[in-house]
Amino acid sequence: MDKSWSQYLAEITDIREGIHLNRIGGLDPLFEFQKLSIEIFDKMQRDIELDTIQTFNNLKIKDNDISLDAAGLKAPSSTWTYLINDNPFENMLSIRLMGSMGLSIGAGIWGPLMAVYLLIKKFCRKPKIYQ
Repeated sequence: MDKSWSQYLAEITDIREGIHLNRIGGLDPLFEFQKLSIEIFDKMQRDIELDTIQTFNNLKIKDNDISLDAAGLKAPSSTWTYLINDNPFENMLSIRLMGSMGLSIGAGIWGPLMAVYLLIKKFCRKPKIYQ
């Protein structure tokens, strides 16, 4: 279970590092993160169940005793500390307000400004004198 859990945390960390790129694609990063984390968590649970069944099937019982060392089982060498309030999406109001609309507003502001700039540049150019 520890191995599966640490692998799950590593995968979630990788996803969290790049989830903000979904905003550029017009997707909601929070929804995508939740969707991926649920898929990975479900896979972790299936893996734990299969590993547990396989481990119990491979245990050797001798004189009403099970040798955990022979089965490759041992106590963890360290403990883990988990944060329960680590939220990369703290400011949900600004995320909801910006959304894909932020990209649309940027295009709506910069597009006309660029057009005005190009018109001014065209009309303010000195005419060429041909001899």
